[in-house]
Amino acid sequence: MIQLGENEKIIVAVHRHWIVIGRKMTLVIFLLIPLIGILIFVSRAPQEFIGLILYALVLYFLFVIFLAFRLWIDYYLDMWILTDKRLIDIEQTGLFQREVSEIPLFRIQDMTVSISGFLATFLKFGTIAVQTAGEKDFHIRDISKVYEIKDLIMNQIQKTGIR
Repeated sequence: MIQLGENEKIIVAVHRHWIVIGRKMTLVIFLLIPLIGILIFVSRAPQEFIGLILYALVLYFLFVIFLAFRLWIDYYLDMWILTDKRLIDIEQTGLFQREVSEIPLFRIQDMTVSISGFLATFLKFGTIAVQTAGEKDFHIRDISKVYEIKDLIMNQIQKTGIR
């Protein structure tokens, strides 16, 4: 997966805050509510339609499970890794599609921390925008301890003696 250079060490690996997947899974739970109504309907349905209704019920349940699995994979496999030489962004964009980008620490010019909303302020999670000279900008989204991670990146830049 990720090949570290000689004498390169991982400082920290960061995932999105747990509330991000929690909000999305709440939506999945709400999608399961119609299953209760369908089960009540099945108990009162004519005998000849029960097989068809159960078939539709299983298809709907599989759809909801697949959606939950897809959301979990996206949450779990999105990651940012800070090493002593670079910042790595691993973005899972589909079940079978991944984008890996990296920025050498000496290319980082500016970082901006943004925390927006009551929940983000209360739980202390936010986004770090990392700007570089002429390369793709990184957005480390919805991570917990956003200020501590920014300080880790800045300290690592200073340790490398770049600035």
